[in-house]
Amino acid sequence: MSGNGNMAGPPQAAALQNADLTYFPFYVRFEVAPGVPRGPIHDVLSVMRDHGVYSLVEIQEAKTSVVGALPNGEGLFNPIAYPGRYAPNSVVINFSFYVHCPNLFRRSENGPPLRYYGLDFPVGKTSITNKYIPVSRSYRDLFEPRVMTDGSYATAGPSLNEPLDIRQPRPTQMNTKKGRFHYWAIDADGNRIENPVYQSLWDQDNSLNNLVSLTQTSPSEIKATPLMKGSTLSIKAEIEGLLYNSKGVRHLPDGTFTFASSPSSIHAPGIRTLWATVPGNISHATQPNERNGITEHPNGTILSHTYTCRRDDGVTINQQREIMIQGARFLGYRWEVIERGKAYGLDGGPSITQAFIDARHQVQVLSQGGLGLSNQPFPLNPAQLPMRQVANVLVVRSGVRPKMKDRLGAMFRK
Repeated sequence: MSGNGNMAGPPQAAALQNADLTYFPFYVRFEVAPGVPRGPIHDVLSVMRDHGVYSLVEIQEAKTSVVGALPNGEGLFNPIAYPGRYAPNSVVINFSFYVHCPNLFRRSENGPPLRYYGLDFPVGKTSITNKYIPVSRSYRDLFEPRVMTDGSYATAGPSLNEPLDIRQPRPTQMNTKKGRFHYWAIDADGNRIENPVYQSLWDQDNSLNNLVSLTQTSPSEIKATPLMKGSTLSIKAEIEGLLYNSKGVRHLPDGTFTFASSPSSIHAPGIRTLWATVPGNISHATQPNERNGITEHPNGTILSHTYTCRRDDGVTINQQREIMIQGARFLGYRWEVIERGKAYGLDGGPSITQAFIDARHQVQVLSQGGLGLSNQPFPLNPAQLPMRQVANVLVVRSGVRPKMKDRLGAMFRK
């Protein structure tokens, strides 16, 4: 175990790390690797999956605010590019869902496509801009404006006090409200309905792979051949589209490029339900993914919970909820006393950002989505991270300097 020195303990301790972040706030990082025993040290590791990283931050007597892009809260921004705008000793966490690719979404469950209306708009009401996409009526029982201690607010969800009812409906019910937590259409046997176009396009793409080289140093310098690897779109159209939708080219340490985006809809291996086209939808609730959440406790403490990993090693929303429950209990907080609506999810996946702004306004990135690796040293180096832009962030600072001498050691002695 690493933290303020080394502490002896059972084998599971090798998968647990903590740092006091100059005592504002308390931070602990859980990591499960194959072969690490899961046992009685606590219940957190037992609800995680191999290769997953759970990052838990505790902020006592929390003072909170919602912050958006400068100058007027409109559009997207890199949440850690200008740390001087945040109060020192703050935790910065990405917050609301937002519309990053309007051509893939509809105005409502049965409405017309958004086209380019709503690009970069947050989903749900917020105090920082009047440009937002309303929450779909089918999800309004789970999303609500979350009001901060300074009076600012933004919409987030789903509420997680209780588990979501994610039972799989009949195939004919997938596009009704009963299917709102399901991304893929299913057949009579409960299997995903495959996309009949996908395989033929994939075969064609593979025949074109040798035409492509993305070795230049910036998007503007890419002078590639007519088709891009893994895509039937022209390279120019693909790059322009991705850049326009704030998911541009990612420069990897080995000098190559990859695209920080989901495949275009034409490349989806299965047929999606209509819920996948609703802005701010949680049809991904039953899919493995990186997750993000907040719990607000009666004594004024806020816990920030993130779970990062490779996409296939991710967790469902209800699994995320169980991890949050065990994390809260690990720090001595009872889940059952959390008020309704005070435990909720946030935008996850590659959007996840959990960072600490220290007294000198230096950034320590504690958790970042979309990296695909669990064995990253922490705090992460922000200069080496492909930061996803976001619509708004939650900024939390502590109103007290907690007394945390050997706190982690005391937990293990319980």
